[in-house]
Amino acid sequence: MPLQLDLCGIAKGYAVDRMVNVLRQHGVRHALAALDGELRALGDQASGAPWAVAVEHPEAGRRAVHGVIELEELAVATSGDYRRYLEVGDTRIAHTMNPRRCAPVNNAVASVTVLAPSCMLADAWATALLVAGPGEGMAMAQRRGLDVLFLLRRPTGWAEVGLGRFGTSADRSRLADHAR
Repeated sequence: MPLQLDLCGIAKGYAVDRMVNVLRQHGVRHALAALDGELRALGDQASGAPWAVAVEHPEAGRRAVHGVIELEELAVATSGDYRRYLEVGDTRIAHTMNPRRCAPVNNAVASVTVLAPSCMLADAWATALLVAGPGEGMAMAQRRGLDVLFLLRRPTGWAEVGLGRFGTSADRSRLADHAR
């Protein structure tokens, strides 16, 4: 089988950034550009309100909202293992590969959501932090000062760990208020 390379770890974010650039060139001041789980806000809504964007709950097959974030001149990307995977017996095999192990990602991280000035950066960081796992990923995010939300699988249920804009109690409660 020939080697295949999938650039979705940055390509979709790059494409969203290009869409925003084209919109700006045509004088658009209010837009929300999106491609799958990557979004970028161009300004705010015409009403002046920020764009409300849902963070999906990572339970496979559920398609429920975990929380809502507000965007204005900001990009968001989420990477996770809950939408694209293969089941072999009782084992779920994620679509994202860990290049250090030459194997699919297999850790407690169900999803990582990153806010950044560009969608390509948010997309790349979300994928990298998913691959790195909870400990190393959180340390990387702290060193870089990233705005990141980790949703983790625990034996007793789900855990949420956030940094930056996701790390304040106000943001956690705003997310929790919408998580039903």
